[in-house]
Amino acid sequence: MLKEMIQKTIDQGEGSFVPIGDKKVKCLYRNPEGLKCAVGQIIPDELYTHDMESMRVSDICSVIGIPCEGVYTEVQVCHDWACEDDGDFVENFKVRLKKCVDMGKLPKEVLEWI
Repeated sequence: MLKEMIQKTIDQGEGSFVPIGDKKVKCLYRNPEGLKCAVGQIIPDELYTHDMESMRVSDICSVIGIPCEGVYTEVQVCHDWACEDDGDFVENFKVRLKKCVDMGKLPKEVLEWI
């Protein structure tokens, strides 16, 4: 599930957010244009509801029936940071993922997927 989450986010090519002010962003599991954030990638279409937008990652994991592991939250944080960074979203996302691997927050296999 983690590999799918990361690869689909990269394949999408951009993050799912709405701008707030100049620089800040609010991540959306699904934005109005149909883009999905990292966690949004693993929410089945038939289970998604707009009410999920106010839920934490751990709550989403419970709803979709997967064990809530910190790695999902870490990948989501990488997505959110990449949305806030200037430049190319995919490159920013990969840099953030690599940093999390270096800090031991994500498994080393992530480097093979990006």
